[in-house]
Amino acid sequence: MNIFSRVLGWFRSPKTLEEIFAKHKIETPKAYCDCPDGWLHLVDQCFYELKANGWDLQLFQVKEKLGGLRIYLGGDVLDMKHANIIARYETESLTTCGVCGRNGTRNHYQVAKCEEHRNGQGN
Repeated sequence: MNIFSRVLGWFRSPKTLEEIFAKHKIETPKAYCDCPDGWLHLVDQCFYELKANGWDLQLFQVKEKLGGLRIYLGGDVLDMKHANIIARYETESLTTCGVCGRNGTRNHYQVAKCEEHRNGQGN
């Protein structure tokens, strides 16, 4: 891989959770992981911030639950600093379109959608 390809890879948004796990050198989580594509950038940013705050890269699960992002870390002790970081991204997911990642709104416990995707337009 040449240097140009490597630099471009740093700025390209991951397209799957598996790409995010590989990018951050996270071992395969113990539980099944899945979340809407529109939230992948939130998971990626959350992992960057967790790593910058001493996270040991142990992950149990990433998923959607009740219309919001859930990130469960592995290990025995959850540091409050890490819990606060995760809570911030989980809260942000509540107003982030699960399809495209733009600002959206929720309908009860469903994943938030932007106006375009709420009206059935786009993918």
